[in-house]
Amino acid sequence: MGSLLGLAACEPNQTVNNVWKDTKAYYREYLNTSAVLELQDISEYQDYLLTLGSGMAEIDEELRQLSRVLDDSDRGTDTAWALAVLKRFPWLSGLAILDADGAILARVPEYSLKEFDASPLLEEDPKQRRSNLRAYVQQSPLGPEIYLGKPVYVANEQRAVVLVHFDMRALLARHRKAAELVLATPQVMLWPGIYDIEATPLTTADWPSLVKNNVIGTLSNANGTFYWSYSFLANLPIIYAIPSEGAFPQRPEQMELLDYASAFAMPEINLAPEESQSSDMTDSDNSGAASEGADSDSGEALSE
Repeated sequence: MGSLLGLAACEPNQTVNNVWKDTKAYYREYLNTSAVLELQDISEYQDYLLTLGSGMAEIDEELRQLSRVLDDSDRGTDTAWALAVLKRFPWLSGLAILDADGAILARVPEYSLKEFDASPLLEEDPKQRRSNLRAYVQQSPLGPEIYLGKPVYVANEQRAVVLVHFDMRALLARHRKAAELVLATPQVMLWPGIYDIEATPLTTADWPSLVKNNVIGTLSNANGTFYWSYSFLANLPIIYAIPSEGAFPQRPEQMELLDYASAFAMPEINLAPEESQSSDMTDSDNSGAASEGADSDSGEALSE
């Protein structure tokens, strides 16, 4: 009798426990499902999206690292700093320090294949803080050159601009997978990829309006559709595009140009600062002792 009473007493508690367990199971399964991150499952993405994403990531990461380094340049620059930057980013064409009027205080190298024109970096962009990085593209017969500059202010007075410049092809040559993409800014075509660019809808698009109102999008013509996205280099949108539908005429020989893109990058230089002080950092008019004085003056302006 006692055992039966004990069993009867346990049955309600056991029923409650079972109901509670079932309720928790339903809650976990249907209402509060644990998040699972599946890193290997890419089946829901089209091949062109994966190619665009990986290509953008390769180039954008390099540009972001360069931006971070240049953004800290107002803490002080010298020859050792300049040589370290050129070693870390060997695809750069060069770097320079300008005064507030655009005169060159120091420059590496002294000469380059393309005409050097960094004057637009002296202009403030009303859409951003005046001390933020600025970027622009200069077109030339040898191809576009991108300039990225850090304005340096003391109080409310602009004292200098520290800048680097490069040809996007030199960077793409180090990331061949990204070279499958088309790269542009709203004003200038940077790289046509393997495509006959005039046969694509990219050359007739109203890019300033597109990047103002959208982050991603598609453009189509009779040959097919391009899918595009962009990211910023300072205040300059860099557009990345790839075909998503159709068939576009190709010019594979354009990829061969990347084999010679190193001509637009810095030549190898002696990385010993003590040996480069008088030869690698030069002003626009003089070399030797005059360049040391220019470098010294620019260092003082940048470190105040």
